[in-house]
Amino acid sequence: MSTDWEDVKRLAADFQRTQLSETLLRLSERNCVEIMKRLIEMKLLDVIFTSDGKEYITEEHLLREIEDELFSAGGRISLTDLVTALNVDYIQIEAKANHLSRTSAGDVSLVLGQLVSRQYKDSMAQEVDLKLQETGIITIAELTKQYDLSADFIDTVIAERLGTIIKGKADVNDSRIIVTNDYLSQYQSKVTGVLSAVTRPVPLNTVINRYKFSESIFNSIVNELIASKRLSGSLSGRTYIPEIYAKTQLEYIENFYKLNGYLDYSTLSRLGIANAQTYLQKRFGDELCYLNSCAVGQMLNFQVESSIEECILNNSWVDLVPVMPTILSESDVNILITKTLEQNKNLSEPTIVLCDTIVVSKAFIAKIEEIFVPLMNKKATEDLNSGLLLTIFAAQKAAKLDSIVDDKRSESGGKGQKKGAKKGGGGGGGGGGGGGAGSQGREVKTKAVKKKYKPGAKVTAKDDSDDESQNEITFKNVDELIEILEKNISNADECPPEFIKDIALYIEATLRDKYETIARNVFISSASASTAKAKKSFADVQKNINQIYCNILMFDRGIKILTNDELQTQLTKYLLRSLCSEVVNQLIIHFSSEDISSIATPEVRLKFISKLDPNLKECITRLNTSLNAKSVDDFCNELETT
Repeated sequence: MSTDWEDVKRLAADFQRTQLSETLLRLSERNCVEIMKRLIEMKLLDVIFTSDGKEYITEEHLLREIEDELFSAGGRISLTDLVTALNVDYIQIEAKANHLSRTSAGDVSLVLGQLVSRQYKDSMAQEVDLKLQETGIITIAELTKQYDLSADFIDTVIAERLGTIIKGKADVNDSRIIVTNDYLSQYQSKVTGVLSAVTRPVPLNTVINRYKFSESIFNSIVNELIASKRLSGSLSGRTYIPEIYAKTQLEYIENFYKLNGYLDYSTLSRLGIANAQTYLQKRFGDELCYLNSCAVGQMLNFQVESSIEECILNNSWVDLVPVMPTILSESDVNILITKTLEQNKNLSEPTIVLCDTIVVSKAFIAKIEEIFVPLMNKKATEDLNSGLLLTIFAAQKAAKLDSIVDDKRSESGGKGQKKGAKKGGGGGGGGGGGGGAGSQGREVKTKAVKKKYKPGAKVTAKDDSDDESQNEITFKNVDELIEILEKNISNADECPPEFIKDIALYIEATLRDKYETIARNVFISSASASTAKAKKSFADVQKNINQIYCNILMFDRGIKILTNDELQTQLTKYLLRSLCSEVVNQLIIHFSSEDISSIATPEVRLKFISKLDPNLKECITRLNTSLNAKSVDDFCNELETT
């Protein structure tokens, strides 16, 4: 390698000597090109071609020329100017510029296709300082336009030289604003003068626009002046509030509260307080009760409690809207009542709230409900007599049975009614058995089937045709309750119409339940009385029939002793038409659904027999036919069979 290098130096020396020689022994340009080409191919020489290809430049020489051009240009030159000046391709210039920027330790910077030296940066900083001392303030944005360099680059240059070349400092809130201390002092004095003269809240933007203040500097100076107590005031958002105004405002608020016992938010808004509720919470804390439109103090709370206590003691009601200040809306009064009742169970338990603002004693409600008790008893009796209670209770029982059974509704309903009929018949049979006669036991059983089965059949038919709502017991609708309340409540004309309606709505369900209880008790009492009466009535019938039957048997035996056949026949017919007919009449009168006092003729008897229950009709018909027999024994046999 050393030998090759020696050859290169020797050739270079020969080349130089030949060029300087005045003899005719010189290398032609073509020979020179061939020699250079050979050296480059052998990688013994690293050169850069010029743009026209007529010259070769080494990399070290190109760097030196770039540095020389940068210096001669005053420390700032663009890469395009270097391309023109050095006649070298732009790619080569850019590569060497990047290399120079990396290896210069910050002395040279490549910015937006321009090389900038440290000397230029210092010179630029000196120019900036001169301008800063003249104007007192300068921004990076202005310098960017002036020097046509990037804002970040200029910001870095300025930041490195602040306090040294540049006699100033960056703004606290915005580092891209540079100011002098004198400028800040003047600015502070001006801001202090303006804000010291303010006696009411003023938006900061208004001051900034009127006096042409820089917003960022203004904000930092105001905060600094307030923190150092040079300004007697405070900031609420973007509004400056002088201390004198805040004191006057607070005095007004406290005096208003002491006088009225409340503070409405609209008044605070007119005083310049944006968020009135938050302001009051900071100032008064839990001392106030915060409503929708205002905040009230303990004085109004005590007033509400006193009114409710008086309402409880008098078993009455009280509307708290007239008691409260007019500024309170109905929703405010409702919130106040709710909070008062939540905090005191002794007040909440014996009262209810109607119409949002009316507190009513439960004792007053109970007294009102007592008004309807006589009406309930009267209606229960009317519904019982009309058969409505029987229909409803039977339908309810059938519906209850239907809900238990998994089969079809109609099928399960029919089974439930049949079971109810059989149960009723068994009870009647038991009563008849107490009479002691087998035939009468059958008759009573037949009667029980008739009485118990028929209503069940009616309920089934009604349940199939009517809505389920018709099976519910109702007392009075709301309109009817309102009408009754208006007639029975003292001073009802002074009550709000909504109050009467709310009472009716409140007690409607209670009255319905009470009426159902009363109606059920009336129905059960009536059913028990009817059963006892029926048992007593049938016992009397049994007793009468037994007496007549004994007489019939006695007279029949006496007739049979007679030897005169004609007389015996006549007496037998008479016995059948008299005592035996009386037995049939007694049975018909007892089992008939009509009110019958007596049966005068056989035709009338046949008419009533035709109206009997089908289960009884056949038996009574056979018994009636036996009255036309020739022997009393036929009648007795038929009677025992029946």
